Amino acid sequence: MKEPDKYDDNSPQSVLRVALAVALGDEMLDREEQEKLALVYGEIRDQMEDLDEESDAAEEIEVIAEEVVEELSASDAPEDRMELYEDWAAAITDPDLQELALVAALRVAGAGGGVDLGSAETVALNIFCDLWDIDLEEMVEPFRR
Repeated sequence: MKEPDKYDDNSPQSVLRVALAVALGDEMLDREEQEKLALVYGEIRDQMEDLDEESDAAEEIEVIAEEVVEELSASDAPEDRMELYEDWAAAITDPDLQELALVAALRVAGAGGGVDLGSAETVALNIFCDLWDIDLEEMVEPFRR
């Protein structure tokens, strides 16, 4: 039996998990991605008005990153990884938060400058776009102006 999700649906933590899943598509977070992750997660919390004073953002990032790495590492088969992505995508039902998760993923995974993602990161990003029926090109068009 599958364990229930420990994060609330449509929570900053669920958004962060998707961004991490994409950024970890290449199985690593370099220093620039880690620094960008802290900045982006702070912005996610601000945008979602998650002002829990007792919550330590840096600690949350560390815990969630460790969990994502552990779960991705345990899912060697593509169908296992796909099941993880489906579960994580299902935890974000709000269309605006789905887009926020994708933008966060682009910002973190493309931290080295621009949005040049590795092939594994691109695959993960495209899977989430497909699961949410989001056209990535259409979504990022306003940012190009």
